[in-house]
Amino acid sequence: QNFFQNLVNFTQEIINLDDNLDLLENTLSKCEDYFKVLNFINENLLQAEDNEDPEELHPIAAEALLQWTNRANVVRLCHFFHRISSLLNDLINNHFESDGMTCPKVYTGNPGQPKYEISKEQIEYLRDLHFSWTKIAELLGISPKTLSRRRNELRIQNHRDFTDINYENLRAEMESIRELTPNIGQTRMLGALRARGINVQRWRVRNLLRDIDPQGTIMRWRTTTKRRKYNVKYPNSLWHIDGNHKMIKWRFVVHACIDGFSRLIPYLYCANNNKSDTVLNLFQDASQNHGLPSRVRADYGLENVGVARMMVETRGPNRGSMITGSSVHNQRVERLHRDVTTGVLRAYINLFQDMVSDGILDPLNEIHIFCLHLVFHNEINRSLSEFVLQWNQHSLSTEHNSSPLQLWTAGLLRNSRARHQILNDIPVEGLMLFGTEGDVDSVIEDEDYEVNVPRINLPLTHDQIHHIMENVPQNIPRNDRVHAYINIVQMVENMLI
Repeated sequence: QNFFQNLVNFTQEIINLDDNLDLLENTLSKCEDYFKVLNFINENLLQAEDNEDPEELHPIAAEALLQWTNRANVVRLCHFFHRISSLLNDLINNHFESDGMTCPKVYTGNPGQPKYEISKEQIEYLRDLHFSWTKIAELLGISPKTLSRRRNELRIQNHRDFTDINYENLRAEMESIRELTPNIGQTRMLGALRARGINVQRWRVRNLLRDIDPQGTIMRWRTTTKRRKYNVKYPNSLWHIDGNHKMIKWRFVVHACIDGFSRLIPYLYCANNNKSDTVLNLFQDASQNHGLPSRVRADYGLENVGVARMMVETRGPNRGSMITGSSVHNQRVERLHRDVTTGVLRAYINLFQDMVSDGILDPLNEIHIFCLHLVFHNEINRSLSEFVLQWNQHSLSTEHNSSPLQLWTAGLLRNSRARHQILNDIPVEGLMLFGTEGDVDSVIEDEDYEVNVPRINLPLTHDQIHHIMENVPQNIPRNDRVHAYINIVQMVENMLI
């Protein structure tokens, strides 16, 4: 009886529905749920009619007969909710499928149409993201001719010419990038070079990588990625967050976040703990830079409690502000973990395992772990920061070779409800399966939702710790850090004698 009363109340809600995006999405979710129940009732009634056995009726189907007299009325309701779902989908899509933003106009007092108000900074910012002039005009909601006139007025030059850099300097630049991210391919290498203001032909990068890393190039040829359908329609609609525990043996946890629509990485950080406060601080900083997402998807880990509380307080309860579930439904970030492990963490894991084999590192020795963190913690985060630059600038073959940063920016410009700090003059602002990638068939290696990282406890004074940190070398090659680690271990052991 509660179901039928709720159904009546829901039809009244539909009649009084306004054009609020969150309300439209919630109503669509409810509408789809009611349609599933009604469809089940219809099938159950049909089966009972075919078998001429009233005892086969489910209780809710029997109640439906009492409420609506016959199966024909149930069929009409099914058609009604199916139609309403289609209309709601169209309304939601209309929010995000506009041709672009509409630039404000200024009345100059001169004859003719008002002048579009477009700043030099806006155009240069979009151009620095490697958008074509035609795409920039589309995003700004103006014609290419108008953009061309404005470029001439503002004296904006074409900065997309290939960088004049010789073989030796380009190779040195690429080797410095590989020092931080050893297993980098040509697409991410192009993104890394773009982030440094170097724009070169793909064939040059491809040929140089074959010279620098022939074995890695061959191995990457053998790697294929299975693509899945993804159902998030705009930036900041859904962020996926999770912790990577591949280096938990050495008390490192890599906290990651990825935007579901664009695949932009808002944060990627290696911490020495798995605490809720750490994840919340990373999330808050990312929200300051990229805007607060509408929803967040995470697993059941206790480290996500702070983010969950913040999302419910800011976005509201009972709307899926924080979606929790199994890791198999969080595959955007699980896929990112795989790429981060391959591109960054694997080199450190292999190095640490070699140090264990050589007898110079014991994961159970507090002194060893303390010194390992002093020497390698910042270096790991330098590598992760480099990875984020590469990732956000690398082209995606499934998105017409647009980069995550391009997709994110273009999506914000098309979404009139969002606002982006860098473009502050431009207006930009079944739930359990929202933000999942089709059929789940990949293996999630760890479903440990309560990962505790023990604190490192050593009887050292503040002065001793300060003296040790002053002796930790910075900006040295990874292999040289092993010798630095050995020296720091000896120093600490001498202090504790």
